[in-house]
Amino acid sequence: MAKKVKAIQSPGNFKIALKGKLKSVDAKTLANTLMNFNTLIQEINREAGNENAVALHIKGFKPGALDIACAVGPDPLANHTLFGTSNANAAINGDALVNTMTDILAVKEFLGSRKPKGIKQKDEANIVLKNSQGKTKVVSNNVGNMVFNNPVVNGTINNTFQHLRGIEGVEGLTIKDGAGKSKFKSNRDRFKHLSSSTIDRKKKTAQLIEKSKVSLSIYKLVFGTNNNWDFYYEGNRVSANIIDEKFEKKMLTGQVEFINGDIMIADIEIAQEFNELAKVFENKKYVITKVHEIKHPPAQSKLDFG
Repeated sequence: MAKKVKAIQSPGNFKIALKGKLKSVDAKTLANTLMNFNTLIQEINREAGNENAVALHIKGFKPGALDIACAVGPDPLANHTLFGTSNANAAINGDALVNTMTDILAVKEFLGSRKPKGIKQKDEANIVLKNSQGKTKVVSNNVGNMVFNNPVVNGTINNTFQHLRGIEGVEGLTIKDGAGKSKFKSNRDRFKHLSSSTIDRKKKTAQLIEKSKVSLSIYKLVFGTNNNWDFYYEGNRVSANIIDEKFEKKMLTGQVEFINGDIMIADIEIAQEFNELAKVFENKKYVITKVHEIKHPPAQSKLDFG
C-alpha cells in the first residue's frame, strides 16, 4: 500500500493577539481579522509558487487579551477540486509563510504610509529601503515585490487595520511564533500607517519581451518594408514587421524562395501593455529583428542565412 503523501513540511504555528482591556470582541471583528490573515497567507503561498493550497487553522483561545492560536496547513476545501491532490515535492512550509507575512507587515509599518525615499539592490536576494525619516531596512526581493506590486496583499492588510482602527478597546496587535516569541508588534497609533495604500510603487504599464529563434508559420508574405507579414505563432495569427535588412536584401534580389507551408525561424520582440481588467500583460505588437532561416515542408531544402 502506497504511503499517504505529506503536504505539510512545517505547521507554521503562530498567534494573533489583540491587545487592550478586552472582555470580548464582536463576531464581525473576529471573522474579519481571521479572514484577512487567511487571505494574506494564501496570497503569500501563491506568490511563492507552491502548488498546494493552504488555509488558516484556528487552534483555540486563551483568557485575557484575545490571543488566537493559529496554524498554517493544507486547505481542506481544495481536496474537493480538480487540483486537490497534494504534491509531495511542494510541501507547505508554514513557518516560511508566517515569516514572510510578518516581514511584509514590518515593512509596511517601517515606511509609515509613505513611499520609500530610496530603493537600492543590496545583492541578488535583498534590497535596501530608505523611509521618509532616512532610516534604512534590508528586506528580501520577494517581500519587497509583494509590498510594492501585489494588490491582494496590500488590500488585505489595509482592510485588516482599517477595521481594527474602528474598534474601541483594541490597543495593539501582536503576532508571535509557536514558541511565543514576538514576530511583529504594532500599537494602535500605528494602525493608520498599516491601513494606508499610499506606499504602492507605480505599476509598470508596458514592457518589451525578446525571444530568440521562435518558429513562425508564414501565412502572408509582403515584399517591401512598409507592410506587416502575417504568421501563426503559438496557435495565434499575428502580424509583424521585419526589420532585418540582410534578409530584406536577399528577398528583393531573389535569393529567398517561398512555398506553401514554410516556417520562419526568427528573433522577435513583443510589445506588451498591462490590461488592468484582466490583470495581465497583453501582446500588442510584434517585430521580427532577425531571420535565421526559412524551413520548407518535408522533402524540400532549406535556406540558411547564417
